[in-house]
Amino acid sequence: MNFQTSFNQSKIICFNELKQSFKNWKIIVALVIYLVIMFASLNLVDDLQETLGNVDFPGKRDNIDVYDNIRENFGSLSIIVPFSLALIILPFIVLFMNFDSISNERNSNRFRYLLMKTDLHNLLLGKFFTSIIILSISTIFFFLITDVHLHFYLGESFNFSSLFYPWLFLIFYGASLSAFFILTSSFFKSSFGALAGGLLGMFALMIFSSIPVVGYFGLFSYLKFAVYSSFGKALLSVVMFFVLSILYLFLAYLKIRRSDL
Repeated sequence: MNFQTSFNQSKIICFNELKQSFKNWKIIVALVIYLVIMFASLNLVDDLQETLGNVDFPGKRDNIDVYDNIRENFGSLSIIVPFSLALIILPFIVLFMNFDSISNERNSNRFRYLLMKTDLHNLLLGKFFTSIIILSISTIFFFLITDVHLHFYLGESFNFSSLFYPWLFLIFYGASLSAFFILTSSFFKSSFGALAGGLLGMFALMIFSSIPVVGYFGLFSYLKFAVYSSFGKALLSVVMFFVLSILYLFLAYLKIRRSDL
C-alpha cells in the first residue's frame, strides 16, 4: 500500500471517528469538564502577580530571574495558571476520552470488520489524530478566550502570538497521552479493564519518570521543562513527546498484531 492510499484511509477513519465523537457522551463530558475547570482557573489570575512574588522558586536561590523565561514562553504571567492546571488534569481527560478506544472495538467485534477494510496502522493513526484534533480545537478555543479575558479584565494587551507555546506544548503532551492510552487499551477487551489499566499505567509512568534512565521513556519526566525553563529546553520536551507518541503507537501496533481479536 503506497503512502497516498494509506493517508487517504487514515483520513477517512479520522473523519468518521470525529463524527462519532459528537455522539460519544464520554468525550463530550470530558471536554466539558476540561473547559469548565480551565475557565474557572481564570478567577485566580488577578492574584497571580502577588503570589509569584511570595513564592520561593528554585531559580531565585541562584539569582536567576525565572520571570524572564516565563515571559519569553507565555507573554503574560497570568497564562501559567491555566497552563499549569492543564498539565495536571489533561492526563485524566485524555484517559477518559481514549481508555476504550481499542477495547470497545474488540469487545463489539467491530475491530475485525474495520481491519477487513483497512490496515491496522491506518486504524491506529486515525484514532490517534482524532484525539489530537479534538484536543487542539478545544485548547486553542480556551486560550483565545483567555487572551480576551486578560485584555478586558486585567487590561493586558492582545498577544495571540504568546498563546503558541502553551498550545503547542499541551497538544504534543496530549498526543503522547493519547498514544499511551491507546496502548493500554489494546491489552483489554472490556471497558472496565481498559479504564483500570489506563489508570495503573498512568501511575506507573509517574513512578518511572523519577527513575534514572527508565524515566526517559516516561512522558511525565519532561514536564519539568514546561514553565520555568528556557524555550529551548521546553522545545526538547515537545520533541520527546513526539518520539514517545510514535513509540507508544508502535507498541500498540505490535500488541494488537499478536492478539486474538
